[in-house]
Amino acid sequence: MSVSHVLYSLTPSAGDIIKEQGPFAQYVSDHQWFGSLDTIRTDKMYLLRISHADSMTRAGYPVDIGASKIMVDSGWNYISYLPQTSMLLSTAVASLHPVTDDVIKSQFAFAMYDSSVGWAGNLFTMNPKFGYLLKFSHQDSLVYSSASKRAPVPDMPEPYVRIIQNKPEWMLAINAYQYTMSVVAEIDKTLLPTVNENTIVGIFAGNECRGYTKPVFIDGSNKYQFFLTVYGNKVKEDQLQFRIVTSSTNELAVPVTFSFESDKITGSIKTPFKLSGHPLLVKDGKILPDHFDLSQNYPNPFNPTTRIDFAIPKDGDVKVIIYNIMGEKVRTLVNESKHAGYYSTIWDGRNDHNATVSSGIYLYRMLSGSYSSTKKLMLL
Repeated sequence: MSVSHVLYSLTPSAGDIIKEQGPFAQYVSDHQWFGSLDTIRTDKMYLLRISHADSMTRAGYPVDIGASKIMVDSGWNYISYLPQTSMLLSTAVASLHPVTDDVIKSQFAFAMYDSSVGWAGNLFTMNPKFGYLLKFSHQDSLVYSSASKRAPVPDMPEPYVRIIQNKPEWMLAINAYQYTMSVVAEIDKTLLPTVNENTIVGIFAGNECRGYTKPVFIDGSNKYQFFLTVYGNKVKEDQLQFRIVTSSTNELAVPVTFSFESDKITGSIKTPFKLSGHPLLVKDGKILPDHFDLSQNYPNPFNPTTRIDFAIPKDGDVKVIIYNIMGEKVRTLVNESKHAGYYSTIWDGRNDHNATVSSGIYLYRMLSGSYSSTKKLMLL
């Protein structure tokens, strides 16, 4: 059936897109979609990017699932869900012959296969109206189980916008992102001695939440693991950081950065990605440093301005002062009480009397409590 015919009940805007694994079509006008995707198939999953909320209605006869075989290739496969009722994942795909580390994911969750425990993860059921991505190690075919004729598993609607109570910075708008990545993670005891069913692991780009999840208990290994779907709008992206919520008031940051890559799978049930290291406290959505630090100015050499970054692990008085090479004070940049956190200040090459100083080498010193650090900079 044509794309324009299947999507006729929508009210799209120019530039809206529907895509399959390779081909796509773009809406132009008058219910017409044009592109390399011209036919909608019942065995495929499709991604639709639309400029506003809408709903779609189709009338017809249910697909005969017993006579409908979905061909699975090695690698990623866009697959539809044909039954009219929800089913447990393991029941729905019972006709497949998975091997360890094969993966199936929706827009919201995923599961990984392990020969010792079967399918495990936070994707528990397959549901009508949802599409799935299946990463398989070999060619196979899928015929959905006729168990769908039994009493259905309750259908749980998935919200596109999620938020953790009392933590507004943990708001996650799933429909704002095009790509996903799957991470099987485990918290090392050196980072957090005790993990329970209420522990939450999330991942952030700055203060933007890119995914979070609660743990799943793996019977075969008798431990908790986190099946985290990470979202992004770039195929590759660096400098993401994990955070952990251990209670309604306690939040930690993991002192390692993480790289996002679309459709990549990091970790497995047997060898999960370890979250370890000395935890950093998070307060009011901001990561707190665990030690004093005075960074090298940037740029250096400079003209006319340079930035100096510094960190304080606890509340207190802070001074950042510029001196000439003779040790004489030139400019006081910071002299105030500050809360624990990361800060920066700018020097514009002027002294305390707002006069431009001559080029050359200068010193800058940070003082806070018993902490003192001095570095050199050069004004051109």
